[in-house]
Amino acid sequence: MSLTFSTPQDNSPYFANKNIIEMAKSAGYKTYWISSTDEKGFYSSYVGMISSYSDFFSDRITKNGLNTSIDDISLIDGFKSIFNKKEKQMIFVHLNGSHMPYTKRYDSIDAHAITGAPSAILDYDRSLHHTDRLVASIYDFLHINSSNYVLFYSPDHGEIIGLGHGLTFGGTDQYEIPMMMKYSHGDFCHEVEKYRNKDGYINSFAEHYIFSEFMGYSVTSQVIDNYMKESPFVYHSDDNVYHYPFLPQK
Repeated sequence: MSLTFSTPQDNSPYFANKNIIEMAKSAGYKTYWISSTDEKGFYSSYVGMISSYSDFFSDRITKNGLNTSIDDISLIDGFKSIFNKKEKQMIFVHLNGSHMPYTKRYDSIDAHAITGAPSAILDYDRSLHHTDRLVASIYDFLHINSSNYVLFYSPDHGEIIGLGHGLTFGGTDQYEIPMMMKYSHGDFCHEVEKYRNKDGYINSFAEHYIFSEFMGYSVTSQVIDNYMKESPFVYHSDDNVYHYPFLPQK
C-alpha cells in the first residue's frame, strides 16, 4: 500500500493503477531497486512484483539454488555504485531490518555500541543500531555528493519484541512505526503534516501520495479528503480491516 494506490479497504488500485515506480518513470526518473531480501519469495509476492518494474533490480544473491544472506550494511556499496548526480533517480533500498532472530541482524560494531546482558530487547536495539548505521551512511553520502535530494525512511511494520509481527492480535507495537526524512532544501515535513489524521497518526498508505509530491505531481484536496476518511483503518494479518483506535488486543 505504500507503493501503490491501494488502501486498507480497496486493493483494486494495485492492479488497475500505476505503482510508484511506474509514476517515477513517467516523471522522467531512472528507477533502481536494491535489496538484501528475496523479492521472489512467498512473503514478497506484492512487493516483488512492484520491484520488478525498476530499470535496475538487484536482490539477495542465489548460489547453487540456495539463497545466501546479504547484510543490510553492504547495500551502501550498491547505492554508491548506482548513484549518478547527473541523472534523475529514484532509488529504493529494501532492508532485512530487525526481523527475528535479532542476533543475525547486527555485527560486532553494534554489539560494542550497545552493551549489556544478553536479552531480546538488547539484541533488538542492536539491530536498530545496525539500520541506523546504514541510513546514516546513505545520508552522509548524499549530503556530500548531491545538492538536490530527498532521503525517506519508513519500515513496513513494527515488532513485538521477542514475538515478531504479523500476529493475529498482538497490540499496536507492530503498527506504530517511524517516518524519517532528510532533504537538501524545501520544507517537506510541512507538506507531509497534512496527512496526519485527527487521531494523530499518518497512515503509511499515505506514502504513495507523499512520494508523488516529491516527484512533482499534484495531490488534490479531494484526494486528501478521501485519504482522511480511510486513514483510521488498517489491514490486519487476519485479512480483516479494523478501525485502528479499536484494534482488538487479544
